[in-house]
Amino acid sequence: MMEIIKRQAAIVRGLKYFFTSKPCRRGHVAERKVIGGARRLCVVGTTKRWRGANTDHVRALGAKYRAAKRRNYRW
Repeated sequence: MMEIIKRQAAIVRGLKYFFTSKPCRRGHVAERKVIGGARRLCVVGTTKRWRGANTDHVRALGAKYRAAKRRNYRW
């Protein structure tokens, strides 16, 4: 079981996540981010759905990133 800790205590400790044991509106009982307060499981699910719906955009971003890495690499 996770330690129940409030957001302010997590900030003081320098943690990235805190746990309240209360479910979100989707019913997840999981850690929350200190910055923004989003649930970890909700963010992961939202990201997966977005990437699935925008595969062409994701591929274009990946190609752009790889091209930039190649340009910065010195032989």
